[in-house]
Amino acid sequence: MTLKSARLIPLQNVRRRVAAMTGYISEKTVTKITQRVQLRQVHQRKISTPGKSRPHEKRVKLDDFDLCSIRHKVHEFYAVRKEVPTLTKLLNDLKVDINFNGSRTSLWRIMQSIGFFFFKNAKARENF
Repeated sequence: MTLKSARLIPLQNVRRRVAAMTGYISEKTVTKITQRVQLRQVHQRKISTPGKSRPHEKRVKLDDFDLCSIRHKVHEFYAVRKEVPTLTKLLNDLKVDINFNGSRTSLWRIMQSIGFFFFKNAKARENF
């Protein structure tokens, strides 16, 4: 058996050979990457690759006292003010009371971790 007969894909089909060697990249993807490289060489720029996803710290750090005061504030809305708390109302009050520096989304996540959840309308709340 000679070396030429052992090859399955001819040497002239470079893209097909590269796709076969990688195993999971198609020929079309190899073509797109080649075109990007040629375009970048013309404009003399680096080839951009996706950035690495790195874990990051939570921006809002609360201790047990702050979590308890958030829970107390929600109960205050129901018991004292006799109104339904919204994230915006809670956020405004917490910024004044405990110097909360997070966003609505952060407050929403904190509320979920404490055990509270929100309903979109009153009918859904009645059925719960």
